[in-house]
Amino acid sequence: MERQRGCIIAVSSGLSRYPGQGFSAQSTPKSGLDAFVKSLALELALHGIRANVVAPGLTLTDATASLPQEYKERI
Repeated sequence: MERQRGCIIAVSSGLSRYPGQGFSAQSTPKSGLDAFVKSLALELALHGIRANVVAPGLTLTDATASLPQEYKERI
């Protein structure tokens, strides 16, 4: 804040905006993170500090392995 500039970047998930069945443990905290960073952006803008959230697309992990192939291709 003393420098009057800066950037905060948080990593979220598309599940924060579009929850999926079986992913409540992922979508709930990421939704909170989105709201937190939006609030930070508003509060810190006066100090020249930007706050943004990035939400990468579908990532193939053990958690997404059981999703139907058609769904993965559509995403």
